[in-house]
Amino acid sequence: MNIQKQIVRIVLVLCLVSLLALSAPQMVSAGTNGQQLKFYNFCYVQSVRIIGSNNNGDWIDKTFPADSSQCNTAELKGWWWKGTVYVTVFYPDNTYQRVITNVPQHQDTDWWGVTIPTKQAPVAPVAAGWCSCLVYFQRATGLPATGDPNAKAQNYAAWLRNKKDSKGNSMFNVTFLSTDNNSPSALNNSYLIWSASRIGNSDGHIAILENATYNTQTKKWTFTFHDANGYWSTNQTIRNYTDKSCNNVKQVKWVTSDLSGLTFFRVSKR
Repeated sequence: MNIQKQIVRIVLVLCLVSLLALSAPQMVSAGTNGQQLKFYNFCYVQSVRIIGSNNNGDWIDKTFPADSSQCNTAELKGWWWKGTVYVTVFYPDNTYQRVITNVPQHQDTDWWGVTIPTKQAPVAPVAAGWCSCLVYFQRATGLPATGDPNAKAQNYAAWLRNKKDSKGNSMFNVTFLSTDNNSPSALNNSYLIWSASRIGNSDGHIAILENATYNTQTKKWTFTFHDANGYWSTNQTIRNYTDKSCNNVKQVKWVTSDLSGLTFFRVSKR
């Protein structure tokens, strides 16, 4: 009888040990059931989002913060992944890059390398400076530069009209506008060129015309425009401001009865 009791006790103990062994959490050996991620070329990243299966087979979608001032190798410790993993890195300039990697379940090490495509360092904004009227005009309108540092503003409309592509085709339609006292608004949102003799220099002048009106009683035109490097009086200047990295831009209201030496035109790309 005592022997039977001892046998029963031994069986019960063995069963209990087996149950405890089965219920205990399974420890993952490094590199045997998923890998940790190591990022190469991890430059100027603000955060990284990772989507994929972890070592337990759970689908994870998690974003991790990063130091956007650094450019180095980064390790994501304590997170184990396997199978297809989607990595998206985000930058401070609101751009991102995505990498898809296939993480092995088994390997000799416990790190899986992911190389991020090269991202250039953020470009510091260019300090605003002095601009010629032609340089500002080209920046503000998006029209091409002539490539000639000695190009004259008074010749720019003709240069655009004559500009051709590699096949010899004209690239721009340039329409020259006539002035009509009865329809001054037809000039609104066009471009205005002063000849060198009219503006009183050797290059002429160019501006972006906002509005044109004509007073039938005084027989004078009023033009509102903005330009750079214009020599306008305080009374003519509406405001001074910085635009397109040019710190000498003015909005001007100019009144004149003399339209000689003035050219009004519009441009469209063919």
